Amino acid sequence: MLLSQKNCITPFLFLRSYSTALPKETLAAVFHRNGNVEQVVKLEKMPLPTQLSGKQVLVKMLAAPINPADVNIIEGTYGTSPSSFPAVGGNEGVGVVEAVGSSVSQISPQQRVIPAKPGLGLHFIFFCSLYFFVTFF
Repeated sequence: MLLSQKNCITPFLFLRSYSTALPKETLAAVFHRNGNVEQVVKLEKMPLPTQLSGKQVLVKMLAAPINPADVNIIEGTYGTSPSSFPAVGGNEGVGVVEAVGSSVSQISPQQRVIPAKPGLGLHFIFFCSLYFFVTFF
């Protein structure tokens, strides 16, 4: 949930919990149109694939801060906007790999990663993406 006090946005922070089963769904901070952050961003459940294909990686986000550019994109005042709606904001964060597809060889489960492609939308608890990560330990 986004909270504000005197125009100060509290960032999302998703803490790590341990489980052996892959999740079937995730929560994401979704917006269906541009506008005031507090009015247009809602937490929504979204399905995750039951099986990863090829170069897909399932990542559990540990932290995904909200910076001014994220707010401006949601408001529609930034130089770029989502290619389609609904959209999930966020361009920065750190996560831990939960599972990898059959063609992924450079990272493995339990590695911490930084998503390295702008516009992925990182305000998720879990997200599944093609392999665009930088490992750091």
